[in-house]
Amino acid sequence: MKHNEATIKAGSANIGLSLMLKIMVLVVIVFTIIVIKQKYINVGYDISRLSVKIENKEITLQSLQETYNTLADKDRLYKKGKSMGMKLPEHTKVYYVE
Repeated sequence: MKHNEATIKAGSANIGLSLMLKIMVLVVIVFTIIVIKQKYINVGYDISRLSVKIENKEITLQSLQETYNTLADKDRLYKKGKSMGMKLPEHTKVYYVE
């Protein structure tokens, strides 16, 4: 009977170690899943922030292009007037028209 009791104790110890190993593996798997999901969530937020920044940059670029285009139109208009013999008044002098 002592032999059977020793075998039972050894078997229960093996079952306890096996159960503990399974629990540890399960904890590692759950922790890994949580960490990976968190990283994907962070990447999603980063992508969202970057897309907002890109939209803001595009708006800034469009406004700069509009400003540049109006400046280019003024230069073109000035050159066209000059080619037609028109003179622009100087901004330092005051002209009175009667």
